[in-house]
Amino acid sequence: MLDANENMSKNDLNLKDWVEKETNENNREQFLNLHIIPNVDLTLENFSEYHEKRKEILMNKLKTLLN
Repeated sequence: MLDANENMSKNDLNLKDWVEKETNENNREQFLNLHIIPNVDLTLENFSEYHEKRKEILMNKLKTLLN
């Protein structure tokens, strides 16, 4: 979930454009990790891979929290 400021910065941008707007080569990995976004092609055409990778990340975080 995004806080109010992030939600306003995302506005109507698609995920790929928002990530590109908010990051550079120095902070992209940290930004993706913070927002639980997998480092894959973020276009809508690649939604299946994005969904599977994000599910993996979330499952691993949940397992870590529950152990």
